[in-house]
Amino acid sequence: MCFEEKYQKAIKELEASGIWKSSYNPPLTRALNALGFKARPPHYVSPLKLAAVFGFSFGMIWGIFMWVALWRFMNLTPPLAVSSSIFAGFLFGAIMSAWTRFVAKRKKLSHWDDL
Repeated sequence: MCFEEKYQKAIKELEASGIWKSSYNPPLTRALNALGFKARPPHYVSPLKLAAVFGFSFGMIWGIFMWVALWRFMNLTPPLAVSSSIFAGFLFGAIMSAWTRFVAKRKKLSHWDDL
């Protein structure tokens, strides 16, 4: 079965489970698919990959925002700002990955390979 068929089955399963569309089809997934990448819905991605994607994207955005809005005025050193961003990204990625796995198990979603 090709990726597109599996993706459509996954979307139907997610819709039937009652999960919000913004959760199973977030902007990053839509953008990657529009660019031709084969991005699965988050509930079908491995927890480690999911944590890495969530953590990296959050850490980068949060770190830049905090630098522009606050840290540069506090004379925070760049190494401390970077390490804070990495820690925040790691924490956010771990929590979001665990939550997504919890919801997938609670809703009894299939594994990607079983679609």
